[in-house]
Amino acid sequence: MVNRTVTRQIRKGISFESHLRRISNLAAIFYLAIWFATPASQAETTAPSALVEFANATGAIKRIRDAHRLRIGMQKDYQPFHIENPRPGFTGIDAELAQFIAHELGVSVDVVFGDPETLMLLVQQGKIDIALGGISASIERRKYVSFTQPYLVSSTAGLVARRALPRESESIDYPRIKLKSIADLGPFPTLTLGVRKGTTTEQMLRTDKIFQKFKLETYANHPDLVNSLMNGNIDVLIADRIFLRALLLRRPALKNQNIPLLDPDAADNLCMLIRQGEPEFLDYLNFLLAEATRTGILANIQRRYLETDGWLP
Repeated sequence: MVNRTVTRQIRKGISFESHLRRISNLAAIFYLAIWFATPASQAETTAPSALVEFANATGAIKRIRDAHRLRIGMQKDYQPFHIENPRPGFTGIDAELAQFIAHELGVSVDVVFGDPETLMLLVQQGKIDIALGGISASIERRKYVSFTQPYLVSSTAGLVARRALPRESESIDYPRIKLKSIADLGPFPTLTLGVRKGTTTEQMLRTDKIFQKFKLETYANHPDLVNSLMNGNIDVLIADRIFLRALLLRRPALKNQNIPLLDPDAADNLCMLIRQGEPEFLDYLNFLLAEATRTGILANIQRRYLETDGWLP
């Protein structure tokens, strides 16, 4: 009796499982029939569409893309960063970098000129997107704008007039003073230094104990600064090392009356400036700089201006 009961239960179980299998098979056939009966136009809507450049971009990137232009601020004719009336293909280090960024964004470039303080103000007010032009990063400037990673590392350098040197420093018999960098000016009792007004170099000269004992003259632009050295109004011209290297390439006769002080002093990071509160734009610019470094684009731009004279008029 027990065996027959168990047998009936087993048969019922088998019958139930078979019934479930039949239902599953019918369901599969039903869904397959629906799938194949769906029009091709409806099926294609589930496939991924073509990628769109900067589709989810916000902030500065979206504004630049919508306007189809990148607004760049530079220091006018601050060679070799920007060259006015250049030879074909040699617009300057920062001008070429600006074109590279605009190309990757798929927009054109509009250029505005100004000194570093003016460019910082234009960035802060949102009137330009990026400031370039050999502008140094500093803790004080960071309070007003954001900086990218450095695209160039320079240093403070100088040109010291030979007439201002003690005689023994120019003598073969008494080579007592070795002049290689601006730090070597420390032993001099008196000197008149000249510097571009409103720069981080001016701030350094006013705060560094080595230079505080010297008289300091400031100038609105670099041509006036160079002329002041040549006219004997200052003893030492203090400026960015890259600028001075380019100046000596353009005007090698300056070395007849002046000694270049080009050995590196403290590192000076040259960065792009953008408005604060634009993390996506900052991240993208840093990415472009990293890629330009990895692929050699940035090194090639720098080499063309710092190691050759092909850009000279």
